[in-house]
Amino acid sequence: MAMDPKTHRLFVGCGNQMMAIVDSASGAIIKTLPIGKGVDATAFDAGTGLIFDSCADGTTAVIGEVGANLFKPAEPLKTATGARTMAVDSKTHRLFLPIAEYEPAAQGQRRKMKPGSFAVLVYEQ
Repeated sequence: MAMDPKTHRLFVGCGNQMMAIVDSASGAIIKTLPIGKGVDATAFDAGTGLIFDSCADGTTAVIGEVGANLFKPAEPLKTATGARTMAVDSKTHRLFLPIAEYEPAAQGQRRKMKPGSFAVLVYEQ
């Protein structure tokens, strides 16, 4: 979840492959927009007006906030499968997504990261 304090809009990535835009004062849903599968993080860059939802399916939704009630989806970023965690640098407007390769999971266990496979994807305009 992320927020634009100027417009009082909350941006919520939901498990049904939608992002809900909510008025933080009233709780009213302003709009819903499609995003990828397996959302993990939502971020807002106030300097660019862009909202991001990073998803495990290897996509990051990019939506422009044009006004308090006007939002324009852009072409999703193609990232990497499993690139779900995300951060935005509000000064440089760079988007960061960590990735890694994993071993197959043993039954009832979490997957283990392959040594030396960790990397960070960096996107900028």
